[in-house]
Amino acid sequence: MIILQEYFDACVYVTLKQEELTENGIKKLEAAQSVLELEKEITEILNELLDTEYDNFALLKNGEEHKKLILCIDNLETLLIDNSGEFDNFLADIPLTWKVLITSRISIDNSKIIRINDLKKQDAVQLARTYLIKRNGGLNEHKIEENKLKRIAEMCFFNPLAIRLTIDLYLKGGSIDSSIQCANKEIAQFSFRNLIDALSEDAIKVLECLYIKPNITRVDLRDILGLSEDEVAENIQQLSNTSLIIRKTNDEAETYKLGESISNLLLANPRNIEIRGKIQNDIAQRAQAIAVHEQQQRRLGIEKNNINYIDDKLPSALKILLLDLNKKLKSMRKKQTGQSQQATELLERFQQIEKDFISFSAYHIGFGRLLNELKAFPRAISRFEKALELDPTSLVAKYFLALSYFLQRDPNKAAQLLEELYSHDNKPDELEELITDFLFRSLMYSNNFEKTLELTKEWKGSKFRGIQGSYRARAIKASVENISDISERANGISRAIKTLSDVLRTDGYIKCASLQVRNICNEIAMLMTTKPEYSSHKDSVSWLDFITLHVPEIKEYLSYPHRDCNFLIDFIERMHNKRQRNLFKSVYWSNFLSDFKSGEKKQSFSSQRMTDQHIEVTVEKQLKDGDRLQKFIFARSKDGTRYFIHLNALKNENLSTWKELRTGSKLAIIPDLENIKEEKDIVAKEGFILSV
Repeated sequence: MIILQEYFDACVYVTLKQEELTENGIKKLEAAQSVLELEKEITEILNELLDTEYDNFALLKNGEEHKKLILCIDNLETLLIDNSGEFDNFLADIPLTWKVLITSRISIDNSKIIRINDLKKQDAVQLARTYLIKRNGGLNEHKIEENKLKRIAEMCFFNPLAIRLTIDLYLKGGSIDSSIQCANKEIAQFSFRNLIDALSEDAIKVLECLYIKPNITRVDLRDILGLSEDEVAENIQQLSNTSLIIRKTNDEAETYKLGESISNLLLANPRNIEIRGKIQNDIAQRAQAIAVHEQQQRRLGIEKNNINYIDDKLPSALKILLLDLNKKLKSMRKKQTGQSQQATELLERFQQIEKDFISFSAYHIGFGRLLNELKAFPRAISRFEKALELDPTSLVAKYFLALSYFLQRDPNKAAQLLEELYSHDNKPDELEELITDFLFRSLMYSNNFEKTLELTKEWKGSKFRGIQGSYRARAIKASVENISDISERANGISRAIKTLSDVLRTDGYIKCASLQVRNICNEIAMLMTTKPEYSSHKDSVSWLDFITLHVPEIKEYLSYPHRDCNFLIDFIERMHNKRQRNLFKSVYWSNFLSDFKSGEKKQSFSSQRMTDQHIEVTVEKQLKDGDRLQKFIFARSKDGTRYFIHLNALKNENLSTWKELRTGSKLAIIPDLENIKEEKDIVAKEGFILSV
């Protein structure tokens, strides 16, 4: 007090404690329950100390703003539970020369925390001795021996309240041992109940989660409770200022568990039953999902380098996220409703846990797979590269890196990586099939037909003969496309058909084979439509047999208009409408054509007549800005003039038909010849799509 007098003009002590633990149980106290009542009590105390007569706290602040005052507010948490905003305003208006010292189980923003150390043994014994004399009035009949006072201090863990309550119970007639035991128990329950009442609802959830699942990480808490990272951090900080939780840090993560003896107290608190039940149910569902997946992995023999493999050693929060990813990617590919929202939710979850799992290769593989689905290929590539940096042995990461390059339309890079994987031993069948398929797709897109033919020499003995045979047929066809000699080109087509027929006969109408049937049939239709000499070739009858035999079986892979189907559908229509009898003069082909020709999107010369102002142009390229499709394209007319065409200039078109435009698509446009700018492409002011 002497030290305080040197620095302060007055000291005010106000307690907001609403209950007191006595030897007779809990005693209710009268205390301020709002900031207004607190201000009133402080005003009354200072009026008495300073011999003033201020009517309210505002006048007191103005009148004594230069005085050095210290306000000691005890048990502030009872007020903060419902009035934290009002107390912040209270602090903001306090004069700069005033200081506020509070005790609270709830932290205050921008405050300096001063931790109070435990009493030393000699101080605790002195407290016991002094309190005994005070309570006993100096009477000797209840004198306690010095060694027993020391025992009380030690068994009460030097806690002042426990020491005082033990002496009260002893003076009431209990033995020292029973008084100590009763005091500690009563204090623990009393303090715990008051502490729990002072905590936020989210902090209670954190405690319950730790009760059900000890040694849990922040990521688990966030995942199980559905809280944000900031909310978890805030509640951990709130609990860290108490003895309720214990923090443990190791090389992998920071974990938390309940403090000693808290579990039993938490069990008995009825306020948490509903929260506990929900958390128990959520944790049980998570545990069951993980257990079922692990059991399936063992039963099916799924191990590392399987596409959907999830390592048993991964943290549970990451396991759950990868399980959800596998499930939702499957529904996205089936184009089920709500896939956009599912993707957004997954993206947010991956971003939230990045700093916690940034050192896990599986995290980056999962994130990259999601980014591929969202067509964010550059970002996906960086994820798979990071996964390979963390685990260079991961064939899955390398496959998805190659796939990202393929989807980004860089088939050369994709083929290079896939060829490395193709020659790698001990690949799971599922992964090997995907590698085989996308290797030959990449080689096709990069026009490396010779490499395809080289790798498929022994295709009939391959584990995936259907895939290899299909792409071999495609490579044979593609290798003769630029040959002008009719006999040589026709021979190449017949060889491709022979190979593909073998595939269909043995392996059925697998997807890659069906797509090659479509492409070869469209090629045949194009040649027989535009080059009459092929219609009279000796192999033309077998080509038509191939079309009539297999096109009905691959109908699901046909659409109109489509660059790989247009010649085929138009050719079938022309043959069907001929007067002469032919293979396409049947009810089946009539129905077939009605499926594709009725309501067609293609705008032909008959449906939208070209005027003298229109010119026909061919799409040169359609640009992309990252992953976003641009709404303009460049095209050239037959004389080589380049045109700039915006979506808005096209009549009766929408984004759906616009997306179908490819290099080679045809448009009819009216150029804006009155506003030609130097060194700029001519702008189309009007137009429509002829074919895609």
